[in-house]
Amino acid sequence: MKRSIAAILLLLSSATVFAAAGNDIPGILFLGEDFPQEKAAAVEKQISDSFGILDICPGPEVKYVHVNGVSEAADTFLSLEGHGILLMQCSDAGENLRICRRIERTADRRGVDVLWFDRDGGAVAGAGCDYADYEGFCSQLKEHDWKRCLSYVAEASAQWWTGIAGGNEKILRVPLWDDTDAIPDYIYEGPEYLNNIARIDRISEPELEVFLPLQTETAPAVVFFPGGGLSYTGFLRNARELAELMVPQGVAVIGVKYRVKKGLEVAAEDAERAVRLVRARAEEWNIDPDAIGVAGQSAGALIVLNLAAGWTEGEPGAADSVERLSSRPDFAVPLTSWYYGRTECPFEYGSDTPPFFIRHAENDSGYKFALSVRDALIRAGVPLDWKTVPDGGHGAFEITEDGLGHGWYSELLEWMEKQGFLKHPLVENKN
Repeated sequence: MKRSIAAILLLLSSATVFAAAGNDIPGILFLGEDFPQEKAAAVEKQISDSFGILDICPGPEVKYVHVNGVSEAADTFLSLEGHGILLMQCSDAGENLRICRRIERTADRRGVDVLWFDRDGGAVAGAGCDYADYEGFCSQLKEHDWKRCLSYVAEASAQWWTGIAGGNEKILRVPLWDDTDAIPDYIYEGPEYLNNIARIDRISEPELEVFLPLQTETAPAVVFFPGGGLSYTGFLRNARELAELMVPQGVAVIGVKYRVKKGLEVAAEDAERAVRLVRARAEEWNIDPDAIGVAGQSAGALIVLNLAAGWTEGEPGAADSVERLSSRPDFAVPLTSWYYGRTECPFEYGSDTPPFFIRHAENDSGYKFALSVRDALIRAGVPLDWKTVPDGGHGAFEITEDGLGHGWYSELLEWMEKQGFLKHPLVENKN
């Protein structure tokens, strides 16, 4: 009987997972001046929906209050309790740092995480607060449009909570290197922030975000690299979304927040380290060290393609025990492959290349490049599961997009089962 997306979802209501369920996200208080109070219901719904994960985990409770400046926002925050996240959008915040610091101190006492919607390089950013470049986004608009501004606020908030916020203890975050002195080619670029397209930027210290199934048998793992043109991480939430779908099927999902704006070479260093670290923690995390695959979208797919060709064996005498292990992935999953507009595959594959599962849209700009990768793998005799969809473009395999490609993860689960990486059967569709 054919397995479907619906079959996968059957497990979700009863499975216990090491992942943050949407209704475990604390309540959100949003204090802003650019959004009319009469639109509070719409504001609250959009922010809540942005934190929800697919249709599986509902978003948290959100309360919006229109304020006139940071002083009124401070009074409002002091009078309202019971929220674990505070979103602040006041254009005069940078002019009133004393009040901003009072808000931060109060939030710290209450255990509240704060995200400021200010500007990159502004006073709030300089004070060491978590922030999003809201003014940078607004400067791109021909005129103020509260609906578009709200979309930015909602997306930036969700990206921040998933990939930056220190209070999000539902996600296990593990640095790739324990000491910055050990990070190769390390340069501190400044604090991470949400740029003017609501993506995580200036990543200097790479880390893993780990989602583990709770089960007795060892689990295969999918190490996921988000896209973003190697300039920022654009889809870190996809690792979280993938986890909600695959962890209940007994597959660990591990997102990689790799360094950006340093080209493929530095991203490749992070990718090798990520595989080695997962292999080093395999016993601790109950992961099968011989079933660690890598997956990625767009620039993440490029990292996957490069790693599958350029992995290295470990160094037996390395002082760092992680570096003694191989960085070879056991399978590779590039989605919507991309390489700066190139059409020819520069990578060399051979008999030691892991099996591939490739998905691509025919109307994506990287299609010729993907065909070249396919041909290179076929010439090398690498086992390959290749499938395309006729449309959807570069976002064809976004899980949240209801298109021809968004169900790729169910196909991947079936393929992993056939390849022997997933050792227990998937749930059959009973309908």
